[in-house]
Amino acid sequence: MKVLLVANNLREGGAAVGANNLLKSLEAVGHEVIAVDKYYDPGIKGMLLRLVRNIERFIEKIFFFKEEDAHFIKIYKSTLKLKWLVDTYQPDVIQLGFVAGNIIDFRELSVIDLPIVMRISDFWPFTGPFHYPVGYLECNDSGFRLWLADRLLKQHLDLDNFRKVHFVAPSKWSFELLSGLIGRERCCTYIPNAVHVNEEESICRVSHATVDLSTVAVRVVVVAGDLSEPRKGVNLFIMFLTNALKYNSLNWVVTLVGSNGAQFEQLSMGSRLIVKAVGRLSKNEVLRLISKNHFLACPSLLDNSPNVVCEALAQGVPIICQSGTGSASYVKDGCSGLIFDFTCSNADSVISFSRRLLSIDYSAARLNAFNCAKDYSFNTIGRHYTRLYEQLK
Repeated sequence: MKVLLVANNLREGGAAVGANNLLKSLEAVGHEVIAVDKYYDPGIKGMLLRLVRNIERFIEKIFFFKEEDAHFIKIYKSTLKLKWLVDTYQPDVIQLGFVAGNIIDFRELSVIDLPIVMRISDFWPFTGPFHYPVGYLECNDSGFRLWLADRLLKQHLDLDNFRKVHFVAPSKWSFELLSGLIGRERCCTYIPNAVHVNEEESICRVSHATVDLSTVAVRVVVVAGDLSEPRKGVNLFIMFLTNALKYNSLNWVVTLVGSNGAQFEQLSMGSRLIVKAVGRLSKNEVLRLISKNHFLACPSLLDNSPNVVCEALAQGVPIICQSGTGSASYVKDGCSGLIFDFTCSNADSVISFSRRLLSIDYSAARLNAFNCAKDYSFNTIGRHYTRLYEQLK
């Protein structure tokens, strides 16, 4: 099939990683993919539209300064003309990644007579201008700003425009929440994120992973764009480990990757709990760092499905993650990692966590993690999308 893949940005950011992995998955099973984003037009017109988009983002960030990110402003026409792209490339299927209301005109979705599939990165616009429902809770005032943002969003986006769209949720958690938001479970399918799996390299690394966690400092790495965001749960996770020190002899080294991590270094507790922030790193640097740690920790309280989870599994690195989130969809509890509630740090909770951690056969957990990653390989995910496209035609 010929697939028109439309995304906001294919160059940088978590949504771009997800979109590019989807592109590679579709190509891996033989689809012809035409991928376009806001950089589609390299000329003066395209540059001016990107400038307008940057101005819109600046206004949105100022409007909800230091609070939940939001998309609601459109001061000029959309960057891409979806109907024109369809007429030009004649695709069999339209595959949307994250596209804010200023990248395409959503009104065009209702007049295009083709299967349209949208892979969600979060829950915008079904949670209003915010990516997640928590946005409304984190605002200091729930009055004028929220009313104005909602009104501005509704001026250029009507949820009824999505009635022909079939959604793909990359985690079981997001599938359940999205199904409730749209009220049409039949229009939503769960397909996990894709990841590159290098079997020979990973098997070699995993086969040399014997370690007794009770005799070493347990090394965990946390990766997030902004580590200070409350929903990332970094502070709760570190406080949980601090409380756990009272009830066991485990030592920890927690490495934080992302912005605003230095503030957490003061939470270190001597040699028993070392917290170090390394700032932002390139993707390759992040992967190398993950491979040198015992676990990737995902304490985020509200995340759809971080790409880094699949990337860690593909390297045979087990996951420690917060229960009741998208990350938990990718972890086989007690097998390829641990799923736990870090918001509760009483004695019973931290003792239970420590016992469960020490009961893990770490060598087996690394092998299990890698085997889990095979379920998210480009070929496997590409076949999932192929089946969906065939059903929708």
